[in-house]
Amino acid sequence: MSVEKHVITDAPPSPQEQLRGRQMRYLIMMGLRIACLIAAAVVVIVDAPYALAWVGVCIAGMVLFPWMAVLVANDRPPRKKTESHRLWRRQERLSLTNNKPK
Repeated sequence: MSVEKHVITDAPPSPQEQLRGRQMRYLIMMGLRIACLIAAAVVVIVDAPYALAWVGVCIAGMVLFPWMAVLVANDRPPRKKTESHRLWRRQERLSLTNNKPK
């Protein structure tokens, strides 16, 4: 009889750790958005060379960072191949019950 051993280093991070990591990535990206806003204001006030181009880059950052932050914050680790989707399991049960001989 073989006993399967689980090594603690193979264990996935806990849901709380995953959530904390996603929250930190979200906060960092929102901080970058604020940095883009401040940088755009400074470029306009200082009247830097190529100010219009820099302001355009900053505006693009202010628009794209929130979108990317939400994608990153809602990301979760991929499912293992052993984890099946509930719908698939239900379909398998239904196909098994429908294939019973009469």
